[in-house]
Amino acid sequence: MIKFIKERIVFLFILFTFFGTTCAFADQSSDSSSFWNNKIVSLRFHYGFIVAQHYEIQNVVTGHTRGFEIDFMNQTDGSKLWHDLYHYPQAGFEFIYLDLANPSVLGDAAGLLYIINFPLSYRSDNFRISFRLGTGLGWVTNKFDRIENHQNLLISSHINAAIQLDFESRIKIAKSLYTNFDIGITHFSNGSFKTPNLGINNASASIGLNYYLPENKISTHTINIPTSYKKYHFEILLAAGSDQRDPPGGNSFFASTLSFTALKQTSPKALNGISLDVFYDLSVKSRILTDSIPFHSNFDAIRSGIYFDHEQLLGRTSIVVGLGTYIIDHYKKDGNIYDRFGFKFRLSENIFANVTLKAHYAKADFVEWGIGVKI
Repeated sequence: MIKFIKERIVFLFILFTFFGTTCAFADQSSDSSSFWNNKIVSLRFHYGFIVAQHYEIQNVVTGHTRGFEIDFMNQTDGSKLWHDLYHYPQAGFEFIYLDLANPSVLGDAAGLLYIINFPLSYRSDNFRISFRLGTGLGWVTNKFDRIENHQNLLISSHINAAIQLDFESRIKIAKSLYTNFDIGITHFSNGSFKTPNLGINNASASIGLNYYLPENKISTHTINIPTSYKKYHFEILLAAGSDQRDPPGGNSFFASTLSFTALKQTSPKALNGISLDVFYDLSVKSRILTDSIPFHSNFDAIRSGIYFDHEQLLGRTSIVVGLGTYIIDHYKKDGNIYDRFGFKFRLSENIFANVTLKAHYAKADFVEWGIGVKI
């Protein structure tokens, strides 16, 4: 689980926070009479520890972390198809603060995340269990410095991506008031934009209160669920990013992606397809020269692969995951397999924005910030 979280998370999240705003608040039924309808306010307290996933950091992650979070959520009301498909999730924003239990090396961390609570079964008035996914921007007060803070191999930038994976149980204790017990992990990383970047993985348990504002109602009208789907459609994506390679403080390199994808909707929740990817990454050229591999021209910095794509649909937003294999790769030390995790947002019927993290196993490659066209 830690390997999946480590480095694979999309290190975006200004863009996705905007996407989340659209889904959480703009995606409401047109007859909503008040902004405060279907809103939930929560306060939670965290107690946990930083997972020492590498032996190099075991001496700096001693002690227990503490913190709190404040949530402002919207109860989806059934006015959109995806509300019903996912059993009426709750979506909104979270502010989290964590004392990382080592003030001189790690300092503190804070984050603003867009979060969705997916019920693991149909909701009940008195009890619910949910899986919680949150993504956003994080701030870490202390970062790696070659002279003043060389022990901090976890984070080398103040601004980072933040992600939260959590299992939540919520129990009603009074009218409009619930208590919750959670266990999960909050991750901070910059996606190898700067190194070192082992990442902060804070595992914690939390307890809190949730207050449901008036008019928390779910629509009872029926939305027809399609039973058949059109043939494959095609997409072209152009994306770019940068990465930094060891040693810490080394050069950053431009990287780009051109993808041609055939996709088919296979269920109300999912798209599946296959892509031909072409990557141009100047860090590949640098590593070829450093490792004394024969280099003939800049074409040797081009990689190409076949990628198998899955998109989980949440209205106009998609969660993107998949695996690919290289068919052209002059630099073979990253292995034959690459993977992606990230988000896609449909700006219109034929235009979409894309933010995904390309990685090799547990090691981040670069973040793909892109724009695409549906043909």
